[in-house]
Amino acid sequence: MGSPEFFFDANYHSHLGDPGTKIHVEQLEGDLHFRVNGQNKNWPLSQIRVEKIHGSADKWYIRNSENRFPLLLCKVGIPGITTKADSTLLKKSNSSVFKVLGGLFLAFLAGLFFLFFYVFPCVTDQIAEEISLDWEKSNLSSIKAEVIKNSSVDQKRTKLLRNIMAGMKFPVGADGKVIRPEFYVINESSFNAFAIPGAVVFVHSGALDQIQSLAELLALLGHENGHVIERHAIRSLVRSVGLYAIVGFLVGDVGAISAVVFENAQTIQNLSYSRDFERDADAAAFEFLCINGANTAGITDLMKRMLSKEKKGRGSPVFLKSHPPTEERLEEAKKIIKENNCRQGIAHLKEEALFLELKARH
Repeated sequence: MGSPEFFFDANYHSHLGDPGTKIHVEQLEGDLHFRVNGQNKNWPLSQIRVEKIHGSADKWYIRNSENRFPLLLCKVGIPGITTKADSTLLKKSNSSVFKVLGGLFLAFLAGLFFLFFYVFPCVTDQIAEEISLDWEKSNLSSIKAEVIKNSSVDQKRTKLLRNIMAGMKFPVGADGKVIRPEFYVINESSFNAFAIPGAVVFVHSGALDQIQSLAELLALLGHENGHVIERHAIRSLVRSVGLYAIVGFLVGDVGAISAVVFENAQTIQNLSYSRDFERDADAAAFEFLCINGANTAGITDLMKRMLSKEKKGRGSPVFLKSHPPTEERLEEAKKIIKENNCRQGIAHLKEEALFLELKARH
């Protein structure tokens, strides 16, 4: 037998009440060896249970099994064997660490959610307010030019549409000013209309082909005018380049903000408005119909037409791609109409005649 790997003195207790016998214990080849009452004992380390005596800094119980006795009482631990108390503490410690880390991770996710959905939009919206509409018109005209370049303008329909809208009242914006968008009809077969920075609204000829009443047309253009007066286009654009814009804003460099927006302005046609923006625009469509005394059913008729097209399996019109579900919008529109008194029935004889001429070009 070789030299002991470890040795220590202990008291051997065979049963409760046993005063104990002093023994010398050696660790060798995976066992604890000792001699007591004339007998040699071998306790395999694999079966050993080591437990620190509660409240004691240097006293330990060593057992050969799950049984309470026999046991050794000593003042040292055994290298390589974790005590029951230490193991429990370790598990508790690990558990606490995991709980803390898990809590920190959840807090991190919650923080990201709060920043992305609440703080970020508020900051970028404030930045967008620093960019004036006049600046948009003078510096982002390239967006309009690009749309016109890629989709030819129907000059006659554009003139008719502008004459119709010239006879309409427009709501006052948040700044107390009335903004009258610049309207264009472009030769595109899809049902769509969109607003871009600079208070410019493009209407697809395909939308005009499918609309059946002046009230529907006003609902569609009232929706886009809602995007204009709420400046959804520039707000969405600033959000898309938000980090650069925020840095420029924090250092007080509005020129840098404008430069970043200008460099990324061509992406506006690929932007999708948030659903909140779309709901705001739907409400604006109702307001537009009201201030012009037009039939508010125009907005529900428009949505029903879109819903019918969806149910026929033709897919959602481009106009609705980023919008809330059509059924949801229709129900919300019905609710708004029901809950709000609105003067209707004002005759728009000139505009009705222009609308018929607009449709006749189909």
